[in-house]
Amino acid sequence: MARLDGFTQDKGVVFMTDLNTNRPGYKKTWVGWIPEEWDVKRFRDVSQVNPRKPPNISDDMIVGFVPMANVSEEGQLIDYESIPYREVNSGYTYFENGDILVAKITPSFENGKGCIIDELPNGIGFGSTEFHVLRCKNVNSQFVFYHTNSYLFRVKGGLNMTGTAGQKRLPTDYLKNYRIPVPSIEEQLKITSILSTWDHALQQTRALIDAKRQLKRGLMQQLLTGRMMFSSFGQPVREKGELPEGWEKEKLGNFFSERKENDPNLHLLSITSEEGVIPHDQMGRRDTSSDNKANYKVIKLGWCRKSGHELRDKRAILSRIGVQNDQ
Repeated sequence: MARLDGFTQDKGVVFMTDLNTNRPGYKKTWVGWIPEEWDVKRFRDVSQVNPRKPPNISDDMIVGFVPMANVSEEGQLIDYESIPYREVNSGYTYFENGDILVAKITPSFENGKGCIIDELPNGIGFGSTEFHVLRCKNVNSQFVFYHTNSYLFRVKGGLNMTGTAGQKRLPTDYLKNYRIPVPSIEEQLKITSILSTWDHALQQTRALIDAKRQLKRGLMQQLLTGRMMFSSFGQPVREKGELPEGWEKEKLGNFFSERKENDPNLHLLSITSEEGVIPHDQMGRRDTSSDNKANYKVIKLGWCRKSGHELRDKRAILSRIGVQNDQ
């Protein structure tokens, strides 16, 4: 085990070492040395894990629906759909305002997907079955959420996942038995206030990056269509569909060929704008795929090649695909 200025490296994973060892006013616990007035609690002690939905929800009640794609890796609920309860009354994960969502499937868990639910219609929501839910009691929800979003929680969780490659999930028992140090409510609020301030600063930075990304997209549209050009290469075009002098129009078929192999035994994949290619059952939405999976096309890892050209991004040509594990 190697030591690095306050950090310990074990099996390729770096953990922060306990700098409070034998420090006056601290005690040794399951989670390391913590202030004497703090306690150590398991998640099951401070929250309900995956609480059941109440039996008296009206079929006509409007609720929020949260697919996996609507939860960011930065701990934010991006959006939700408002739909009648009858459309999600079975086969989905139930939660309420104030609950904590933790993605349980790889790679969403390792990537940090999770959030605190807020402002749902009628305070009730449903979402992907690939969410764990924590409903806090006698502890600040934001404080617990920061623990679920911590590096240590995610690394240890990754080591405890079960299932086959590409379909590993975080066991409920890991969540229930995970231990955290718990200070007084007043100290929890102070800690979360500081961390929330940093969250706000990060959100502002991401907003600036998104604005720059939009500007780049506009610039790409101008440069790639010849509507904006360097003077040394000619004059820009003015009319839609017009080509600059020296440019040629080609069909996509001249650069790559379409694969047509079929194999109904492969895992079904889907394309998302946020996460790229993911297993279809991670979409967190109602399954609208055909029962006859033989109609879906196989794609092998690598690039599409023809005539010496390479296509790196297949999102332009496929909507659902199967992938062979050995390719």
